[in-house]
Amino acid sequence: MGIDFDLLNRSADITRLAGVPAANDKLMTRSKNGREQHSACPFCGTGTDRFWINIDEQPQTWYCRQCKKGGDAMQFIAEREHLDRHNDAIQIADILARELNITSCEHAAAVPVIKPERTKTITDNNPPSIEWQAAARKFIGRCQQLLAGSPGYEYMRSRGFDLATLERFNIGYNPSWYKLRIGSENLNIAPGITIPTFTNNNLVRVKIRIYELDNKGPKYMSIKGSINHTLYNEIDAREKELLIICEGEFDLMSIKQAAGEDIGAVTFGSAGMTPDVTTPDMFKYFYLPDKIIISFDNDEAGEAGALKLLEEIQSKINTPAEIKRLPAQYHDWNDALKKHADIRRLLFDMFGTKETAVHQHGG
Repeated sequence: MGIDFDLLNRSADITRLAGVPAANDKLMTRSKNGREQHSACPFCGTGTDRFWINIDEQPQTWYCRQCKKGGDAMQFIAEREHLDRHNDAIQIADILARELNITSCEHAAAVPVIKPERTKTITDNNPPSIEWQAAARKFIGRCQQLLAGSPGYEYMRSRGFDLATLERFNIGYNPSWYKLRIGSENLNIAPGITIPTFTNNNLVRVKIRIYELDNKGPKYMSIKGSINHTLYNEIDAREKELLIICEGEFDLMSIKQAAGEDIGAVTFGSAGMTPDVTTPDMFKYFYLPDKIIISFDNDEAGEAGALKLLEEIQSKINTPAEIKRLPAQYHDWNDALKKHADIRRLLFDMFGTKETAVHQHGG
């Protein structure tokens, strides 16, 4: 028998745990996730509406815009009782069960929500079909063979990348419009740099960086059938204790080229691309690291995207996370690479960690 943490969370009314008065229309708003009840924060005590509870979600979640704390019912008890969500999970569950008047929080089919072992395999959510992956793999393999000595290679070199980095991330070059046949469908693929994304050895996305622009079309396109709400370089989220979430693939490649394996890096591919609300288990990746830094581009879109992602993470898990911006002279991490910034030092400063400590403790 085990503790059914999911049952406890789904049974909890956080408004009652927090002592929030009955629903008040003046302090009620609606979002894409349903109704949000607002009140003063029981932890920092500020304001009258900075603490909100998603009362229509199952399980309910909470978040304070002032003290930046948030999570589910278990996390609420952990904060209130000054306990650690992972190490004190049994004690937290017992307290929550008593407050819910549940005589036993044991359940035969229980699946405890406890921090998984690092390097644990995380199952994909509906990866593309085997047929799609086979055709897309053939295409990106062709593009990888065409990269060396091509205009695409020179373009990537101009952005600061060395051959080892390009090979590591399976970067390729598509020199002209290409007709890719998948099943009964013919897909027209634009010329440009090919950027594949793999998850658990599945090819889940192929993005094209269209670098010969007329300033009218988009910079990027994905091959039809790609899964866009996915993590690029997701293996780092499973293996690294320190994790940075950056804005785009070239930012991530810049970080990994300069910083090596001491710090993990992942990206959703753009400032506006965050985990799909229909696949909330995307956040399972962020239970694994010990600390998360979000560092997007130095512009309005980057700032807005970072804030949105931080709120999403803090409302669902309790892994320490915060936003850190690059120095003003760098627009993004690739710009820092091109300008020969000391990216390793920037990263260690952001995490408040010395290089020697990372080498001794790192994953």
